[in-house]
Amino acid sequence: MAGNNSLRILLVDDDRDLIDLLKYNFEKDGFLVQAVTRVGKVMSVLRKYQPNLIVLDIMMPDGNGIELCREIRRYSRFNSTRIFMLSARSESYFREAALNFGADDFIEKLSGIRVLTNKVSAVLKNQFIIKKSVRSLSADGLILNKRAETAYFGDEQITLSKPEFEILFFLMQNPDKAVSRKNLIRIIWGSELYVLDSSVQNYIENLQRKVGRDRVETLDHERYRFNQRSH
Repeated sequence: MAGNNSLRILLVDDDRDLIDLLKYNFEKDGFLVQAVTRVGKVMSVLRKYQPNLIVLDIMMPDGNGIELCREIRRYSRFNSTRIFMLSARSESYFREAALNFGADDFIEKLSGIRVLTNKVSAVLKNQFIIKKSVRSLSADGLILNKRAETAYFGDEQITLSKPEFEILFFLMQNPDKAVSRKNLIRIIWGSELYVLDSSVQNYIENLQRKVGRDRVETLDHERYRFNQRSH
């Protein structure tokens, strides 16, 4: 936990029991945590507190978290502030709207607190980029379309399973940066309960066959890296 005490998290939710639980878990991981229970107070707190990451509920008594997310993204000073939407609503409309308005990730409350805290911890401690609002990525002729979940080398489509696509999309957002298997699991699935180490290794090996071992590299058996070639 040493070294995390300068990383700040802002919780925006009207559920005080949930706030207490999240605050306990995040502080146990070494983060500084502040909480706000009303949308109307968020912007003033945000300017003073300057959080590295915001956990933002959608349905609030005095406002809408998605609209608040859009307002926050209007200010360039908060461009690098990560926003994780947390909601009891599972409809695809809410997820799509949140990502369209600038959220980095959307997590259902039913998925469990551990999924959220695992993702936040992995992203903040390693300074990973996890922008699910990005529509496409490209590197050296490899193109990923997030909305259609398709991959191409030039005009040739590459068939990827959903986990393979998600892994590749994340690795490409963090080029030349080693990612441990544990962090990869936490960021893609949220918990080690949902996937086996051997399954992750199979996904990586499939990606290596499809896009090349020179692009998706395995480091010491438990870390992976997307190599972005220089021109």
